[in-house]
Amino acid sequence: MAQVSERVATELDKRTQKQKKEDEWVDKEIKKLEEEGLKFDRNELLKTALDYLPSDENGNISFQKAYNIMKATKPVSAPSKVVEEKKKVADMTLSKSNATEEQKDYKTSEDFRGKSISDLLRD
Repeated sequence: MAQVSERVATELDKRTQKQKKEDEWVDKEIKKLEEEGLKFDRNELLKTALDYLPSDENGNISFQKAYNIMKATKPVSAPSKVVEEKKKVADMTLSKSNATEEQKDYKTSEDFRGKSISDLLRD
């Protein structure tokens, strides 16, 4: 029974060491990207790397490629000035269409509904 416990403990220790090395490698690779001046959310990058599994020539996960994938799949947020300008244009467009509808020089069937002949003659 003691031998089994020792084997389990040894196996656990090996796994722990392997996991520690892998974590250090991931940290080192992410630090390289940060040193290049790239801005990103670490968790989002890791998720992208696990989802797409981009690899380098050695078969290792390439965090540079994962970063490029993350940027390509992430929706582009428009600068606030552009958004504000678009809102102004939309407001002007809507206000013009409302103004022209009120000042039309013709009548439609909607205008005649619910009116008597005497009402129409006064208008």
